[in-house]
Amino acid sequence: MHVSSDLVFDGEHAPYTDDSEPSPLDNPYAQAKAEAERQVAAIHPGVAIVRPSLIWGLDPLDHQTKWLVDGVKSGSAVSLFTDEIRCPVFVNDLADWLIELAARRDLTGPFNAVGTQALSRWEFGQKLMRKLGLRPGPNVKAALSKDLGLNRARNLTLEARRAGLLRREHWLPN
Repeated sequence: MHVSSDLVFDGEHAPYTDDSEPSPLDNPYAQAKAEAERQVAAIHPGVAIVRPSLIWGLDPLDHQTKWLVDGVKSGSAVSLFTDEIRCPVFVNDLADWLIELAARRDLTGPFNAVGTQALSRWEFGQKLMRKLGLRPGPNVKAALSKDLGLNRARNLTLEARRAGLLRREHWLPN
């Protein structure tokens, strides 16, 4: 099994299926992930390639959620992009699914292992703050990644047809 990323796609042709061909943006991380997929598949044709999206966790807090919580609590600037869409997946759900996949040698090829909700980082951040009982102050602002000059994929909505829906999804309140 090889764990990759949704960032193997350019974000311009969503939704991406399990069989969509990688088309990464011109940035080192995305290029490296796509190249790793190619090399692993060439060496091990029967490999399962898993493409998770934005991975989040609460115990302990994942890096991005901790950044959000710390920013809200300290009053420092927090910019959440409205022009970047992902399909966040809860880390425990992803781990359970990876264990299940590892036990199934008959499942090979690419698998989009994502949650069912396509959300902007702004929407996702709002849901996380509600779940954690945080009240965002004026320091938490909607932003556009393009205005900051970042080369990021815009819409990484992935369909998880081969993987099916994760069995125990921890969705955030509306």
